[in-house]
Amino acid sequence: MQIRDYLIKLNFKSGLYLGLKKGFCGKDGYIHNGDYWILRIDRKDDLYRFTNIVKPYLRHKDKVRDADRVIRNITSRNRKYGYIGMKVLNFDHVQKIPITDHNFALR
Repeated sequence: MQIRDYLIKLNFKSGLYLGLKKGFCGKDGYIHNGDYWILRIDRKDDLYRFTNIVKPYLRHKDKVRDADRVIRNITSRNRKYGYIGMKVLNFDHVQKIPITDHNFALR
């Protein structure tokens, strides 16, 4: 379970499950040549980090496009609903006041 150990080392909250065993024959008659594994990532910030880590290694255009969609989706949900589930300090809601001599006095 090298993948699971590495994800734990990187502090991902995830699960790796055996979906189907090698040799399983589906309804369509397809026989699986190898085990079919399912990766589950629970937290939004973990999914965002995982997608950014894996994206440079993706070779198929459709997979890269899907990774970009995941990143855009998380980013837009953060803007719309806030950073719930993200380990990020966000101060977008705070009014930014420039520091000048007349509104910041050292005592």
